[in-house]
Amino acid sequence: MHGDARMDGGDILRLGDLFFVGRSSRTNDAGIEELRDLLTHLGHELRAIEIPGHALHLTSISSTPTDTVIIAPEGFLPKDAFGELPEGCEVKWMPAEEVYGCNTIGLPNGQVLLAEGYPTVLKAIEEMGLEPVLLDMSQIREADGSLTCCSLFF
Repeated sequence: MHGDARMDGGDILRLGDLFFVGRSSRTNDAGIEELRDLLTHLGHELRAIEIPGHALHLTSISSTPTDTVIIAPEGFLPKDAFGELPEGCEVKWMPAEEVYGCNTIGLPNGQVLLAEGYPTVLKAIEEMGLEPVLLDMSQIREADGSLTCCSLFF
């Protein structure tokens, strides 16, 4: 990033060739535009989403356990926040009280890492035919972290 451009990796969510970027306290308009220029050059689309003040960044309130599904908690984002999605893609809305459980990591083998203690998220993962891998995130959560905070994607 150049100059005043700022981008937090936790504000980036990918759904196939579509990228969502949260405008948050850690990601600004200049950062969004710099990433938009790169993604447009590569043939991808970027959509900016306004992150509410009571959420840290986009992946703290949503994730993509597969290339066709976004899970997000009700009440944190407007129902139309992600816009029209490609054919075959959808947003699965979870109860607001399971917001922490909406931070998942989908693996190529059909497994999905998720924090234990979020039964609606767990059921949604199982209903998609995916294999949940439940993790005790209590200590990480005490430090205000989540699954994606502890991960490096490549």
